[in-house]
Amino acid sequence: MAIAVQESSRGENIVYRYFKIIALGAALAIPAAVSALNDDRRDNRQNDQQNRRYEDRAHNDFHEWNLGEEQMYRRYLQDNHRKYR
Repeated sequence: MAIAVQESSRGENIVYRYFKIIALGAALAIPAAVSALNDDRRDNRQNDQQNRRYEDRAHNDFHEWNLGEEQMYRRYLQDNHRKYR
């Protein structure tokens, strides 16, 4: 009977050890995952602010306004002697 008690307590110790390892792993992994998720959201917001889509009603499609388009528009205005609005 004493042997059975020792075996059950040994089994409980193993389960407790695995539980501690899993809990520690989760405690370390969750903040890293949340941080990565926040960084991804921040990057998406920055991309949305840098690249805007506009509807071109004359051609019935959408147009993405980015840095290259901005430069070409300013060049067009300069070539046609117009002011930037």
